[in-house]
Amino acid sequence: MTSYTSGMSPAPLRRDQRVLHVPEQIDADLYRRFNLRPAVCEWQLQACVTLPLELRAFATGLEAADATHRRDYEEELREKTRVLGRPVPLLDTPFILCGEPEGAS
Repeated sequence: MTSYTSGMSPAPLRRDQRVLHVPEQIDADLYRRFNLRPAVCEWQLQACVTLPLELRAFATGLEAADATHRRDYEEELREKTRVLGRPVPLLDTPFILCGEPEGAS
């Protein structure tokens, strides 16, 4: 996995062919896959299987797998963005998406 430091250029790499990705099509594909997942795992036999419950179960499983395999979602996303030929901003410090910054009270 590539690690991006403050000294590296955010220039796009353009390794793949130019493909037009439509977010609505990606969302539709994900929805179909999340309908398939409980059916394959026979979770549909449970009394109430909902999309939010399925998404939470999926996210929890991925977090455990990421920790086990030492994967860094943010770094993988930055690399994928570069491969798609899009600029990636440099990160000096990580973003805090939830909660308060450390030391804030």
